[in-house]
Amino acid sequence: MPPPTPICPKCGYDQSGTIATWTDRCPLQGTCPECGYILSWPDVANPSRIHHRWFVEHATSKRQLLRRTLPTLWFLLLPNRYWHRVTMESPRSIKRYFLSLTLLMLFLHSFTTAALFASNFAYHYQTNATINQRLSTLPVAQQQQFARLLTDVSSSDYLIPIIGESFLVPLIFRDNFSEGIASGIFGVALVCLGISIMWMLLYCAFPVTRKITKLRMVHVSRAMIVAGFAPMLVIEFARLLEAVHYASIYSNFMTQISMLIYPMIFIGVLSMLVWTQWFWIAATKIGWQIKAKWWELVLVTTASFLGMPIAGLIMLAFKPVRAAVEHFAYWVGI
Repeated sequence: MPPPTPICPKCGYDQSGTIATWTDRCPLQGTCPECGYILSWPDVANPSRIHHRWFVEHATSKRQLLRRTLPTLWFLLLPNRYWHRVTMESPRSIKRYFLSLTLLMLFLHSFTTAALFASNFAYHYQTNATINQRLSTLPVAQQQQFARLLTDVSSSDYLIPIIGESFLVPLIFRDNFSEGIASGIFGVALVCLGISIMWMLLYCAFPVTRKITKLRMVHVSRAMIVAGFAPMLVIEFARLLEAVHYASIYSNFMTQISMLIYPMIFIGVLSMLVWTQWFWIAATKIGWQIKAKWWELVLVTTASFLGMPIAGLIMLAFKPVRAAVEHFAYWVGI
């Protein structure tokens, strides 16, 4: 197998000509004549030598993929720390990133599904206990009337719809979980995705920008995927808040906790928006080493909010999917 062509990791310029001028020794560092990027010649010649033990995209087995998912998210939490380590020379695998994110989402979704189901089950169980206690004090004629209020929590007529709804929130919404927290956070996550798409368009769509940055578009598209889909994890936290809110109906302890829900939602929404912008600014200044002035970053950051209409279009495109899920849910009895 022939060795890979030595190219500048930033702009993709072929460095074979520079390497051919070496006669008596091989320098460790150099400068790309096209974009001015400081090159590490060992990394340019053999990018696979860069291996981060915490990075999920460098995992070589399923076990490593699982073990490195949380450390990768920990580094992503502070974009400056992430981009100081994940340089442009680092080998990337968006397939592994998507796979790890999907597995984590499935795990969190199973946990929040159990939490939503448990909150509903506990409510009906406690309601049944209250009704049974009241029945013993009523005349026989009224006992039959009040007995109709009991819910058979062991029957499939109760279990299947509640388990199904717990799994499908916020794609479907019935009367059991009606606060709309997960639906709202889902909309904010789409806004973050729209902002990331707008950053990508600002980098890729304008020839002047491409000429100034001299950046390979593969870096921008990968950043869009990472920044666009990471906020989706917050939807699972919102589902957990739905369970806490429902549990507050019958639990005094949960009532105290539920008082913090709306401040937590406000902080969560603000954090998602700030993190998305922070990720792109850190990518620009640290990861891609683009010498942008502060006012240029402010201008681009402001322009990125034009991605909100893109999020609106995504929401419109998602409506048929939601309708199809609703139809399927009714068909199976949820």
